[in-house]
Formats: sequence, structure tokens, C-alpha cells
Amino acid sequence: MNSKKICTFFMIIVISLYNLTISDNCASADTKTQPDYFYAMVDYLNAKQDKKNNWGMNTIYDTTNIINSLETVYEITNSEAVKEILLEDYMIWGKTASKNFDDVSKRLTIKCMQNEWDIEWLKEAQNPDGGFGLAEEYASDILDTKLALKALIDTGEKEAMINAAGYIASMQNEDGGFGYQQGLSSSPSLTADIANILVDTLEKSPMIDTYLEVTFKALDSYLDANCPALDKLSEDNTEEVYQYFNTALYKTKRTGSIDISPYYALQSEDGGVFDDPMSTALYLELLVRNDGENKDTNNSEPNNNAEPNTNEKTETGISAIEITNDSGAAVSTFIEGENVNISAVYNCEKNEAYLNMRIIEPDGTIIALKGENVVLNTTGAPEGEYKVQADLIQKSDDKVIVSKEVTFRIQLSSSSESTTTTATTSADTGTTVTTSADNSTKPEFKLGDVDGNGVIDGIDATAVLTYYAHTSTNSDGGFDERQKLAADVSGDGVIDGIDATMLLTFYAYTSTGHSVTLEEFISANVT
Repeated sequence: MNSKKICTFFMIIVISLYNLTISDNCASADTKTQPDYFYAMVDYLNAKQDKKNNWGMNTIYDTTNIINSLETVYEITNSEAVKEILLEDYMIWGKTASKNFDDVSKRLTIKCMQNEWDIEWLKEAQNPDGGFGLAEEYASDILDTKLALKALIDTGEKEAMINAAGYIASMQNEDGGFGYQQGLSSSPSLTADIANILVDTLEKSPMIDTYLEVTFKALDSYLDANCPALDKLSEDNTEEVYQYFNTALYKTKRTGSIDISPYYALQSEDGGVFDDPMSTALYLELLVRNDGENKDTNNSEPNNNAEPNTNEKTETGISAIEITNDSGAAVSTFIEGENVNISAVYNCEKNEAYLNMRIIEPDGTIIALKGENVVLNTTGAPEGEYKVQADLIQKSDDKVIVSKEVTFRIQLSSSSESTTTTATTSADTGTTVTTSADNSTKPEFKLGDVDGNGVIDGIDATAVLTYYAHTSTNSDGGFDERQKLAADVSGDGVIDGIDATMLLTFYAYTSTGHSVTLEEFISANVT
């Protein structure tokens, strides 16, 4: 059984698991009734899919963009109707397991299909200049890099994302736009598409705003100068329609909101917009992002100079606690003497809430941190695992609104007595998942034998799937230290669907009479 078959099996398992977890998250789905235009557009998109659940002539480009828009719409609305379309698409697309660049990037832009194998494959395909070509060892080009950048943003691969964004920025023409190849004149449609992707890097790493400040300013000027008039849009020129909506989405993300009141007249009776699925999906995302609340009738075009809507209430939350070294790279282990750079990325109304951060040392000592950006020098710091905790606290009653926690590790440069593997997933209060193994203290365990009965079977795989389902919905997985060590079959420090898939595949293989250890099976079949 080769790695391709394992990957295919993994996709099916993870999508089934996603169905379970998404259903848990949707217990209150559609409690907020959506406007009529919303359901009409969803019905239109559903009807326009072909037998393979694709949209458009350029199926990879159109379908990935439409699914991306629908995922955003679902995250905002929690709509059962949108969820049904997404789950159908996931089941069809999950059967693709080739290591083709387009297929890998396509899967990675779809949240429930993201997996470590594809991510590592994509990162290895990145060229030294930060760009991507048609395949490994091909020269970088802007179209493949744009597709890869979208995947890297969606998977949160910061270093590779920053490098890809840097490559794209280096391809910008003097007029602020982008051409399909270096030296070619700028394409307004391509430029708007790139702008709508580049702006998403800011959510993952706000420091990119400084890094790409000149790029964004030039983009703003170019898009303003080349934006078509709304009343000139037509189904005969969908390229201009995509340009317009991508520009509008870019402005929404940059400024907070834009006026969408003139857009409602664009929808046809069948729910579509310009009789085109991608135009309809972009339009739907635009309306949902703005929620129809900002009705500034004096500004009906996407405006580069628009100020953020100060009357719109900021959504409170902590989106990330970034732990980086002095080079800006995200790392989880520091050698004693290095600097640990800690930054909290959060949103709140400043007159209603404030941020409180602290570090908990290995011995339990709590150190308060001042501000949202802190540099900690580790000289003389004790070796071990450190926790960084952040709370948003309501000023009126000092109650904690939301919390987040991440971990990092400090090790002495001369330490050779123990080997530690640490992987951290940051989440809201009480859901940090960390597996840590110190050779001097870790309990005895048999890899894969989660229930400890000496046999690796489907029960162990089910236990891992159940653990992953609970932790994916911010609940306690219920494993003790021994079970965590046994469950981490892939050895990447994270317990997820990959581990469950490997256990299920191993169990199926040995059930047919093959005699092999789990370690031997992994070594022979997983590359």
C-alpha cells in the first residue's frame, strides 16, 4: 500500500470527521434568518454545479474561488444551506490524492482537506526566490505563486507565505499593477485578484503590512484608476465583473466596510449575478461581509481612501499569540540566551476591554507581561515548557471575555540528557493541545496501542478520531500522557486525522494476514 492510497483514505476519513464536527458546530445553524437574496444565490450556485461538483469553464480556478467564498459565507452566517453544498464538494474533491501542483493547492485552500503531507509537499516545491512554478524545479511564475500563496495563507504557513508574498511583490509593475509575466503590461483583473489574496496575509501576520506597505499603496492607486464603473458591468465581460468584486472585497478587508446599497439591483430573478457562478459567489461574499449595515449613499464605488467605519462595533477576540525569534520566524523551541518575541493579535473596543498577558514558567511561577508586544531574553531562564496566556477582560466588571494560550520551550545549549518533542496548537480557553515527551520521565507505551490492551485495531483508531473530534471543537480529548504518546503515530507531535488514518490502514493491512510492526509499516509506506 503506497502513500497515495493512504492519503486518499485519509481524505475520506477526515472529511467524514469534518462532517461530524461541523454538525456539532452547527447545532444553532440558520438561527439568524438570512435575507431572501441569500437563499436565492445559494440555490443558484447549487443548480449550476456540474456532475463532478465543479463550476465554470476553468474548473480549478472557478471552483476553488467559489468554495473559498462559500466557506467565508458559512463562517459568518452558519447557514445550513451553505454547509450542505460544502459537504457535497468535500466528498467529491476528497477522492483526489495526486501530487499534482494544482490538486495539492486546491485541496489546501479547502479547510477540511488540509493535511501535513500536502503542506510539506507544497513547501518543498517553493523555489529559493519564494515563488512557485508549474511543478517542482520549474521557474517561478506569478500565476502558480498566486495559487500557492492562497493555500499557504489558508494553512497558516507563515514563513513560506511571507516569502511567496515577497516574490509577488517583486513582480509588481511601476504603475502598481501586475502582468501575467514579468515585463508584460498590467492586467486589471489579475491585479484585483492578487490584491484580494495579498490582503489576507495581514490577518495571519500583521507585520506584513509594514513589509508590503509600498506594494499596498501602489495597489490602491492602480485599482482606483482602473476600477470599472458599476453600471458598465455586464455578463458579456465577466473578467471586469471579477475585477470589480475582487476590488470591492479588497477594500472591505482593508477599510472594514464599504457601501453595498447599489449592488442589490444586480441580482437576477433566478438568484444569479450576471448569470455566472463565480460572479455570484464573490457577490454573495461581499454582501455577507458587509452585512448590509453600511448604507453610505454618497459612495457607491469601492473607494481607496475610505476610512474604517467607526460606528461599526469591533468583533471582540484574540486571533493569535505569535511566538517568533529575532528573525521573525515562528518557532517553538529556543536555546537559552535567545530572545523570544511575543505578540498578541486581538480586536476589541478599547473603551470596553483590555488585554492581560502573562508567562507561566516550568515551575509554575507567573510573570505578568506589559503590553501586546514583548521581548523576553532567555539568558539564565530555567529549561522547560513555558505557557503564554492572554485574556481580554471586560472593563465594566473585570470578567474575562476570551482567552488564548500557546506554549514554547527553552532548552540549555549544553543539554543532552533528554530529548523533547513539542507541538502546540493554540486555541481558545482550555483547548491547547500539546504533546511533550521527556525520555527521563515519559511513561511506557506501545505506539498505536491507545487503549493499552496490547493490540492495535480499529478501536484504537476510533479512539484517536474521537479525541481529534473533541479537540477540534475546543473540548478536552480525555487522553492521559501515555495515550497521547501512543496516539501520535505520525510522530509530528500533533494528534489528528492523519494518526487515525495510519492506524486504520495498518489494521486493514494486518487483518489480511500480513505480519509487520506498525513502525515497519510506516517506514515502508509513508514517505
